[in-house]
Amino acid sequence: MKAKITAQLVNTLQPARAPYDVHDTELRGFSLRVQPSGTQTYLCVYRVRDTGQRNRYVIGRTTAVTAAQARDEARKVLGDVSRGLDPNAARKEQRQRRKVPTLQEFLADSYSSWAVSHLRTAESTVARIRTSFPSMLKTPLDQLTAWQFDKWKAERIRGGIRPVTVNRELAALRSVLSKARDWELITEHPMQKVKLAKVTDDHRVRFLSDAEEQRLRSTLITRETEARVRRESHRRWREARHLPIPEQLNPTEYAEHITPMVLLSINTGLRRGELFNLQRQDIDLEGKQLKVRAAAAKSGKSRFIPLNAEAVEVLSRWLAGQPLLPDQLVFPGKDGRRLDNINSAWRRVAQSSGLDDFRWHDLRHHFASRLVMAGVDLNTVRELLGHADLKMTLRYAHLAPEHKAIAVAKLVRAA
Repeated sequence: MKAKITAQLVNTLQPARAPYDVHDTELRGFSLRVQPSGTQTYLCVYRVRDTGQRNRYVIGRTTAVTAAQARDEARKVLGDVSRGLDPNAARKEQRQRRKVPTLQEFLADSYSSWAVSHLRTAESTVARIRTSFPSMLKTPLDQLTAWQFDKWKAERIRGGIRPVTVNRELAALRSVLSKARDWELITEHPMQKVKLAKVTDDHRVRFLSDAEEQRLRSTLITRETEARVRRESHRRWREARHLPIPEQLNPTEYAEHITPMVLLSINTGLRRGELFNLQRQDIDLEGKQLKVRAAAAKSGKSRFIPLNAEAVEVLSRWLAGQPLLPDQLVFPGKDGRRLDNINSAWRRVAQSSGLDDFRWHDLRHHFASRLVMAGVDLNTVRELLGHADLKMTLRYAHLAPEHKAIAVAKLVRAA
């Protein structure tokens, strides 16, 4: 049947026992199919230029699209065909594109649940990405581009963010997108051509001078004394009111946790997170060694650290007042839960000790620096610190200038 497809025609058409088509007399390829159920659908029939294959493009039902709108859409479709395009192929590609989740959806629906089961840093990684890349969260994964990341990188650095921090953020997102590629949600990694921000080689190595270490130790002694006085005062207060009295401290016990944590850190080089995750079963006082479990290590690999005399004494004193089960934390937080930070306490200690620009992590630098200055080779220092390769440990190489001097001296010929 041939007729000009108009709104009036649509209203007069009646269904038959079999489907039939009405071909428009003005726009070749534009048609209307009427089903036995009464459903009417606008269509556009065309042939693919390269193959000559006859295809049918569904525009929409008469209940959703007017005859005039359908005619306009048919003109666009036929125009694409005349330029050698296949409208159905383009529509299929668009539908597939809509199935690709946005970064936000991928984090919430797929990646987070996987990360919790496989990554120790799952929550912090997801939180870092959501905080660092807010403008990209609603972008489908396959629409992320290298240009976006380069633009983001430049803006972050201009905003005063350190290049090393920018690189950590990029690395976190790179690993997330790698998982999306592994799961075939995207065919190519959008960060494949993204380069890291340029970082200068002047790595920060802050360690304590002898005078600073002495001040720190004096502060810890004073802090312990004051904490012991407070404990005893509180004990007498409860006793005077006939309240349950806490057990009196043994003279050798620590009154609070900061002092043993600091002393253990400067004698083992433990990272703060490794210290927080330390369990009673990880400490072998008789064998004088400490184990960093793989699950608690940043590298994901376990390592053993020998305990020197001071470290053994510190742990012995602390554990004497902390009867723990094997899987209990050595330095627990409130209600036995894992500590999340000790920033306030450490800030007070550092200020009282007159330590300028000295972070908790610098206790680890202090441990490594003292080893190198004592003549310990860098590879041994690397193993004690738990570095994956020697590159990170080389930041301490300048602290052993006598090694370089000996090497250069070998060039001198004998007279």
